[in-house]
Amino acid sequence: MTDDVREALRSIDLLLSRTAPYEEVRAALDACAALPGAESILPGIAQRRLATTTLYQRSDEECEQELLLLLNVERELMRRTMAVLSACKDRPRLLAKYMPELIDELDQAAVTDSALMGPLEFARQALERIHHGPTRG
Repeated sequence: MTDDVREALRSIDLLLSRTAPYEEVRAALDACAALPGAESILPGIAQRRLATTTLYQRSDEECEQELLLLLNVERELMRRTMAVLSACKDRPRLLAKYMPELIDELDQAAVTDSALMGPLEFARQALERIHHGPTRG
């Protein structure tokens, strides 16, 4: 990561922490993604772009667009799963659309990595809640 990219990420995080106007945050994210050397941090940029859709209460369509970007650039299964859970907690249509595939991936990966059993159960419960409402327990 270049110094320019590192500084751009710091600036973006500062903008997000002080809830700067959405347009200012998006412009900074777009500028950061265009910097030479930013390819290696595209997942981090995609995570921030997705977070802005929740922070700024953007439409489901915009959230889905950013979610698709993240799912395309993030290779880490846990990060993809947590991103969907976080971004879609109040977006049941999107959770229902994207969580089943991630649950399948978690289920397959949990065969060899037992640390994924907890996140797998959490993801299943989140999907169950949108179909049957909250559970007690």
